Amino acid sequence: MNLREIVFGARGRLKDQGMKRWRDPELVLAANEAKNELVKIIRQSKRDYFTTASTFSISPAPAQWIPTGFVLPADFAQLKDIQITDAGYEWIQFVHIDMADPRFKQMIETGGSFASGEGFFYYDIAGRQSVVVAPSPDMVLNGILYYSQTVPDMALPTDTPTGIPPEHHDFIVNFIVCECLRETNDPQLSGYLDKLEKQREMVVESLADQQVREPQFVRGFMEGEW
Repeated sequence: MNLREIVFGARGRLKDQGMKRWRDPELVLAANEAKNELVKIIRQSKRDYFTTASTFSISPAPAQWIPTGFVLPADFAQLKDIQITDAGYEWIQFVHIDMADPRFKQMIETGGSFASGEGFFYYDIAGRQSVVVAPSPDMVLNGILYYSQTVPDMALPTDTPTGIPPEHHDFIVNFIVCECLRETNDPQLSGYLDKLEKQREMVVESLADQQVREPQFVRGFMEGEW
């Protein structure tokens, strides 16, 4: 369902199609709260459900004392792993250290020699927009970034709950209904809360039954850092 269909469905259950009691912005706000709750349930049920991958390149910095790195994808939410994919350099590791740490600054100053097969990267995330590494490599290195995606808020009319299985979109409809019934102290609220809880259980069960091949990470030292 797109957002227009979700809102229309909620209005139908609320019998709010004529002289509307709830404005569209109110229902859209509730829909995005529902989307966030659904994403939370999915993440808790299947840790890597929203995990995807993106390629990157790290180029030498123009000067030794200038840090280098790469830009994060626009939908980046949480780091899972970073790996170099160039043949012969897959062993290079990334160790998280805050950029303010003296070791990070020292690594920028002393540098490293990746072309000769030596060294490793310290890294930090700057403003959730880019990965900064030290030292600057003496050659271009290519890699792959595994990360958890954000699920953007929806806007009318045609946005959909990105990445959420269509069979669970009705959870959002009932969540909106519950929020509206709660506002008016409607006696129907209890019944809809029961429906919502059953839908929550269905989401968890459906993910537990999925036979999905999750990304296999060679190194686990970054798990849970972000």
